[in-house]
Amino acid sequence: MHQYSWSDILFYAGIVLVGTLTLGWVWYTNASLSVAPPNAGLVPQISNLAPDPTPIFSDVDLRDPAFPAVMSLVRQGIIQGYQDQTFRPNAPTNRSEALKALLKSSPIESGDIFDSFQTYIAKEKDLPFVAFPDVKPTDWFAPYVFKGYTIGIISGNPTGEYEAYRPIMLSEFLKMLLVMERENIIADDAREIPFEQVPAHAWYTPYFVRAKEMGLLPLDEEDIVNPSAELTRGYMTRLLFKYMNLRHAQ
Repeated sequence: MHQYSWSDILFYAGIVLVGTLTLGWVWYTNASLSVAPPNAGLVPQISNLAPDPTPIFSDVDLRDPAFPAVMSLVRQGIIQGYQDQTFRPNAPTNRSEALKALLKSSPIESGDIFDSFQTYIAKEKDLPFVAFPDVKPTDWFAPYVFKGYTIGIISGNPTGEYEAYRPIMLSEFLKMLLVMERENIIADDAREIPFEQVPAHAWYTPYFVRAKEMGLLPLDEEDIVNPSAELTRGYMTRLLFKYMNLRHAQ
């Protein structure tokens, strides 16, 4: 029988120890890559587009068509649910919620949104918001309204008010999304109108034509595209999720 010296034993023990630590490091590294922490900023991480299969809301489960979108966008910090652990996918989305989700889904940095707003506040002090008389600097949505206004994706009603809590329609949201992303929108009367409920000469028609061309709408075979429909939280989340996937696939 071969006799091992203490130096031999220590040598082989060292190999085992190094191998164990290496495997453990690889496992930990891979785990951290596959289970990325929620994105605290506003720049979406491509790896986070894949949804976590574990439901976190009592009213959105695996059978819900919005489930993949909800799980992915929640992980990225783009949207959130309520304190009672519900998401309320069928509840209407107001203009402020929709604007915040839009900006968070874009490559715009969170620091840019809040820093530019704080610069404005420091300059204007306690004056009302310059664009809309019904938006105060202390409103939670004021930084998003300021950013949305400065990049040209929102405007007020005929009286000049923003109407932060008014439910937003699909046509309004779609225009905001495509304008923010600088999609090529062409007003062409010769183009075929892709959806039955979209008239030929409405202000929003070119946006729906573009959405059809790029495969954004309809969301699925059962989706009846209605420009005047109030946008629900579930539909908005699915629309954003689909657009983000289309953008990353380019």
